[in-house]
Amino acid sequence: MKTVRRILYFAGAFLSLAALGYGATGVAVWSAQTNTTAWDQALHVKYTRQGCSDTPTQCMSLIASVASSENVKATLHIPLNLSTTAAYSLQYSQLSLQAPYLFEVAIDDFVSQYKALFRGSGALPSTVVATVISNLKSANTKLKFGATIYEDDLSGVYLQNANLPAAVRARFDYVHLFIHYREDGPNYAAYVAQAKTLFPHARIIAGSYAYDRRAFLPCAPGGQACTEQQDFDLFTQSLTVQAQEVASGTVDHIEFYPGYFGAEETWPSWSNPRECDPTEITECIANTKAMRQAALGILGSSAAAKWIQLAAGGSVPPAMDGASAAMDSADNIMIVFGGTTNSGHTNETWILTSADGQVGAPQWLLMAASGKPPLADYSQGMYDPSSNRMIVYGGLRSREQPPDRVRRLCRRQQSQ
Repeated sequence: MKTVRRILYFAGAFLSLAALGYGATGVAVWSAQTNTTAWDQALHVKYTRQGCSDTPTQCMSLIASVASSENVKATLHIPLNLSTTAAYSLQYSQLSLQAPYLFEVAIDDFVSQYKALFRGSGALPSTVVATVISNLKSANTKLKFGATIYEDDLSGVYLQNANLPAAVRARFDYVHLFIHYREDGPNYAAYVAQAKTLFPHARIIAGSYAYDRRAFLPCAPGGQACTEQQDFDLFTQSLTVQAQEVASGTVDHIEFYPGYFGAEETWPSWSNPRECDPTEITECIANTKAMRQAALGILGSSAAAKWIQLAAGGSVPPAMDGASAAMDSADNIMIVFGGTTNSGHTNETWILTSADGQVGAPQWLLMAASGKPPLADYSQGMYDPSSNRMIVYGGLRSREQPPDRVRRLCRRQQSQ
């Protein structure tokens, strides 16, 4: 099995349990109803994007259900064709008057669908798009029109004046700008500028593929598939740029595809060889989970930091002065050892599960450690993820007798 990159954070000991959170910009997730509640809360999911090719009445029923159950606003993406899109747009405009949760109707993979219109007969493709936009706003002028655009579409002929006039592009309200090729991700800011030139009145939504994408496309056009590490690294680099663009106000918010945050194993598309090599499904899922954990840190660091008090359950340890703490980020566990309580020096070992407070409720557990643990406060501790050990050095048994021993705690399994 390939090694999946993990992010290791070291936590200092503190008496008041708290975690850093981030601002209220919020994110969008495709099919938010597939996420766990804990992940929706951790990501501050405020929008969902739902695809539907049924009749407007059926599609509105779908998004009404999701918007209500998830407490989110919705983007609905529909097919672009010569037969139904314009007529359906009239209906969506009327139906949206009674659906305040629907703020946008969009076309996914816009250029591919727009290109297909040129193979038909009848109205000019640009006229079809203009009519769709007009129809969407016919009864509800506040209903927005959007489109998914990829970075490699921006210089293509189908978005230039000859095929899609500037006057039509100027009527786009949103551009969902996704990155096809991982190696293009770190240049995201340049693609935003290019998109704003083509669509001068559109607000940009930063699309992010938060899953292992090695089987879908090569790292770069005409190149080789990404390695697992490259896929992870380029995802985090791209998302970092996107978060900076959100923080600066250049883009509106981030939109993740696919959903299934916290339920990654259940994504149906893992069975599609185009999405993941059938021999590497375990690795695909592990890499996807690692990306999503990294996303929490990236989104948190992009906003003004603030302390949030966490309500931890279990048997809460006594206040400990000079305790040593270390973080096992892979298992989201903080280990706290030693220190001084009101009763004197202690060699107790405590574990806090769901320690970052972002996924699941934190719980304190007293660990029954065997052997002869040191009796010291103000010792220095660190966690070694490769051996699942906490290493503790030095500290004070009394102010006059500093020990110089090194001890290690081998954590095979936690107390229940």
